[in-house]
Amino acid sequence: MDERTAAVALRAMAPRLMGAPTDTLAAAAASAWNAHRDGTVMQVPAMRAVVDVAWRPGHRAGVQRGQQVTGAFLATAILRRAEPAQPGMTGFHRLVANWLHAARVEPESLRDYLTRAGWQQTATKPGGDVFAREARHHGSPHRPEITVPQARPEDHELAVLTAATLLAGLEQREVAQVLEDLAPTQPARAPMSPQALDLLRMAYQATKEVTLAAPTVLDQGPHHNDYRVALGDWTDDTEAGRLAAAVRVGYVHGFRDGHSDASWSVAGRMLTAVDNLVPEHVQRAVLIDGRSGFDWLRAAEVDARWAAEADMLGRVSNPGYHSPPGAAPLISFPAAAPSTSDAAAATTHRAPAARLAFGPLRVDPAGQNATSTSGHLPDAPHRLPPTPRNVR
Repeated sequence: MDERTAAVALRAMAPRLMGAPTDTLAAAAASAWNAHRDGTVMQVPAMRAVVDVAWRPGHRAGVQRGQQVTGAFLATAILRRAEPAQPGMTGFHRLVANWLHAARVEPESLRDYLTRAGWQQTATKPGGDVFAREARHHGSPHRPEITVPQARPEDHELAVLTAATLLAGLEQREVAQVLEDLAPTQPARAPMSPQALDLLRMAYQATKEVTLAAPTVLDQGPHHNDYRVALGDWTDDTEAGRLAAAVRVGYVHGFRDGHSDASWSVAGRMLTAVDNLVPEHVQRAVLIDGRSGFDWLRAAEVDARWAAEADMLGRVSNPGYHSPPGAAPLISFPAAAPSTSDAAAATTHRAPAARLAFGPLRVDPAGQNATSTSGHLPDAPHRLPPTPRNVR
């Protein structure tokens, strides 16, 4: 079979291939088919070879999607529950509340806010776009600058919080009020203790860093049932039709397998990272919505995996699938570089390779301004002391 015939057959199958690169797959599938065809009606060796060829790119795409969407559901659940800064909060409590609120701010919201307020873009640098505006400070003119981060970098929260702090000073408002304009919060819910809010901060940071890290799942390859599904598809009994059926089964089944593996991996690695930082008895002593922090995080992890599974099934059955109208917008993270090689394989319970160390923090007397050498908040030893790894 020539590559052109295979490409035509795959383009006809494209609506069921979930955006697979049909031209690339056509070349590999035609080569595998020609190398293994045996002239029989069933073409078992050729069908199995084509399933193998299509499986790996499908699995890689599924891993990437599963990691992104599970991390997005987890992060969104955590940030939607986090309480914004309220009157009466002081010191560390207010700082953590503002940091979590800053995590909800999308770069475009900050950009639009600055544009409406008369700020002008003056430069672009690797960290983002620089905006400036003429202002006066104690009667002296000066030109403050704000950097709008791009695509949620690792220090996104610190960049947004720094911008909000500068805007609050210029506009003589509270930082929390500026953040509320940038990302309106949900209706008021039960107040949270500083310990509960800090536990959510750690869970969000772990989720973010696990999602941004390279995927670490093992590709087991197709199973016997996957081959049987392909062999049983006689919708089109021509050679080109059989090849297209094998590609569809290999790619879609690989996508589902990779998506599921990545979903479990992200959720498990987030919990492991939090458990390594916060002892279980401390998590159980913290209350969130009437449940212990330990139970709340595990319920959120299960909900995120179910939501990711629903997203995957929706995309498999309908290539044009979108989230239902009215669904909560998800926090979006940049795609991590795919890595599913045997050398990078890991179990779903391995702690994330990404760093979870927090740099030193300096807080002003009002408890609103902060700078950190690593872009993260510190652990608060007097509130949630970190423990040695694997100590429960």
